[in-house]
Amino acid sequence: MKRSISHIPLFILLAMMLAGCSGDAPEVVAEPSTPKPVVSPDDGEIRFKVGTEWQGKGDTRAMLFADANALVTEGSFKVYAYVGTTTNAHIDGSTASYSEGEWVFTDGKHYWPQSESLNFVTYMPATAPDYITNIGYSADNGPSFDCTNLPNNSTNQTSTKEFLYAYERGKTKAADAANMSLTFHRPFSIVSLRLSKAHPGLTITSIKFKDIYNNGSFTCNNSPQWTPSGSTTDFTATIDSYTNSGSSPIPLGGPYLMMPQSFAGGQQTIEITATCSAWDPTSQTISISFPIEAWLPGQSYSYNISISGATMTVSISNWSSDDSWADPNASFVL
Repeated sequence: MKRSISHIPLFILLAMMLAGCSGDAPEVVAEPSTPKPVVSPDDGEIRFKVGTEWQGKGDTRAMLFADANALVTEGSFKVYAYVGTTTNAHIDGSTASYSEGEWVFTDGKHYWPQSESLNFVTYMPATAPDYITNIGYSADNGPSFDCTNLPNNSTNQTSTKEFLYAYERGKTKAADAANMSLTFHRPFSIVSLRLSKAHPGLTITSIKFKDIYNNGSFTCNNSPQWTPSGSTTDFTATIDSYTNSGSSPIPLGGPYLMMPQSFAGGQQTIEITATCSAWDPTSQTISISFPIEAWLPGQSYSYNISISGATMTVSISNWSSDDSWADPNASFVL
């Protein structure tokens, strides 16, 4: 998949990617704590170069970061910088804000240490959403945080803000002061629903993703890792009345933020409730299972739903060829 790259002439280059941590890094070994290095203006001011790697992808909504303009609109992010392979904070939770065409620290200028390397961890938005808790950092596992009660229905997700992180390791004044860039990543998965082709007289009441985790812990050293916790719950998407009179899929619900997770036996179950005047009875509910291994960090998944038959026959297929969870031409009919 080709991506178009655009640049913004700012001091900060915020690059968003769909998945993964940036770059390869040497093995991290914990060391005893040492005092924070003494710095002065002569050590060089820390500034960031910024841009984006894509200008939107797939479905979006107001609470998601679709492109570089959305980052600027958000206007601030939180910055931590740790010395070498320790947890000593050179920058400890300062806020960088967008002002008059550049990103600046709100608590004054920060400077590079003369020789020590820095590991940068940044988060956007600067004030973490309610479902993000226990933000931390360790020399062994890198940045970490918990997902706590991510909203499990479409109504509450309407106001759920997306959370991004960046992790840049081993940066030094000598090598990076003139070209320090941040790459923001999406730790969550994004899920959308579409209704395919013409469905006259059909009303879909709800769609449920069965047995979904909405609590867990995230770490990112060499790659993003999620560990689910607690019990599963159903994610319920309440759907308005839709009649697709065309021949192409139309948006049905989402996009929704989902916690990355694997599915038992490589199968996922969805429950759909719908009504149609041609059915007997007119209102029906059906549960279907189909193959999908996992929702992965930073990936988006579009479920294309087709409903037909006198007794509600449902098929699920992958709508976008950019998504990696299934053959885009596959259709699983239950």
